[in-house]
Amino acid sequence: MPKATMNSPTGGGYAQRVCSTCKLRKKGCDKKLPVCGYCAKRGLQCTYHDNDSGILFGPAPSKDGIVAMSLPAWQRQRLSLSEGTPNLVASLLQPGLFNAPLLAGGLSPIDETVFQQVCSIYQSLRLTFHEASTRFFQNFQSWLPIITPERLYPAIVAAEYRTPSADLSILLLSICLVTTRPHDDTSTQATGPAALYVLVKMLYAQVQAIVQATTLLTQAGLIISAYEYASSQLDSAYVSIGACARMGQTIGIDKAGLRLAETHTDAESRLKAMEQWNLWWGIIILERFILLEMSPSRYQHVTAASPSCNISLPRDLICEDDLGSKQEEIQTCVQTSGHSHNSFGRQAQTVFILDQTLRIINSPAAPERRLWELAELDAKLQDHLMQLMEERSYANGLRCGAAATVIRSLYLLHQDIIAHATTLAPIATREQWQRRSEAALDTASKIMMDVAEHHLNHISHHGVDSLHFCCGCNLRVAIRYIQRRCQHGCGEEVFFVKGLEKLTLLERAFRERWGSPKDEIR
Repeated sequence: MPKATMNSPTGGGYAQRVCSTCKLRKKGCDKKLPVCGYCAKRGLQCTYHDNDSGILFGPAPSKDGIVAMSLPAWQRQRLSLSEGTPNLVASLLQPGLFNAPLLAGGLSPIDETVFQQVCSIYQSLRLTFHEASTRFFQNFQSWLPIITPERLYPAIVAAEYRTPSADLSILLLSICLVTTRPHDDTSTQATGPAALYVLVKMLYAQVQAIVQATTLLTQAGLIISAYEYASSQLDSAYVSIGACARMGQTIGIDKAGLRLAETHTDAESRLKAMEQWNLWWGIIILERFILLEMSPSRYQHVTAASPSCNISLPRDLICEDDLGSKQEEIQTCVQTSGHSHNSFGRQAQTVFILDQTLRIINSPAAPERRLWELAELDAKLQDHLMQLMEERSYANGLRCGAAATVIRSLYLLHQDIIAHATTLAPIATREQWQRRSEAALDTASKIMMDVAEHHLNHISHHGVDSLHFCCGCNLRVAIRYIQRRCQHGCGEEVFFVKGLEKLTLLERAFRERWGSPKDEIR
């Protein structure tokens, strides 16, 4: 052992020299053991060398230079004692498991048991924590950026050396749920989406019953709700997102925007507040999309209310080393449109307009006044959509969430105008309102047809997982509108029939990807 103050992997200490990663990248290394701060923050391989004995300490390197956080050595050894896929459900039903006293060091038996189950799943899928997280950040996070990479990766690194808390294990399992594909070679009936969903729901309910509400548990709940929404389990998604909103209010993430406005906060506190604020907005957005596919009366019972317009908007959560092309896209959008709002901030803005649309639609105002209010809001929506299109919102999915919300609002608004214009007199005025709204709905449908064509080309290279979860809602709305339009023979039938084929193909691909766990279980 050299002169460096080497301790055990779980003990800490400092190395004498910088790690090889920081040396190669010319970064400031804090020499902390077992993993330095720079590598821990980014989930990178961290190894220390000296001139005599080579590598002194560090996780096993992987082919891509990232720490392969699959299972800790002690966990692999324990799991190797059993053959085949463990009976996950039976292990959760052991009597007295979740009300046992705390172990030495403040650990709970539930921390140990839940982590074992999570490790079993990852092992059976031959998947690492880092691989699943990377899939998550590339796909789901582009729609709802609710997890800060700089906070998750160090937690994954730490899980290599000590049992993590149960809420972190549940979060890792929920990430696995939305990143495991039905037709993966490693996905079997015991570890496919249906089995994973049942396991996640059971574990989540058990942990939620014992552990106090935390940010990690709320993040996991939102991901589970999003999976239920994508797989058309709307009632379950509605219940899950409502529970997330209540947890968020309990731990105060709905007030995180106020903490961001404080000037005297350290970097870590600000990063935590930013993550929580994004999480609250993720709850708001997901709840809106769930409610839009349910009975209109449900929308009067929104759990996660939109904050004041004066509070700061959420921001994209991009890891420092992952800025790359996305940062270039954002900069291009700013130069093109003159607006500095980020992607998630744009999506939050559109929620304000969506809420305003639904308030007018559900108001008891007289039909004529209601129509004029909707017309004013339509002008605002059209302007917002033009800005998004100028920012190349469909080019790389940068503004898809915001555009989807605007288009959904346009469908709602103009369908309501057509329905209530029939009460107007004279007939000429009524027909003028209807023609204007029918033209607007045609335009929205043509945009959806263009989007479908782009997405069909995109998923041929990047897979269906690259589509935002909100995509399915607008596809179904556009398909229903075009089908009714073609039945009534309103012109341009050939054009719309071709577009309908593309929309149907994309919706089918989306449905086959997410489907319904109930269908898979039967």
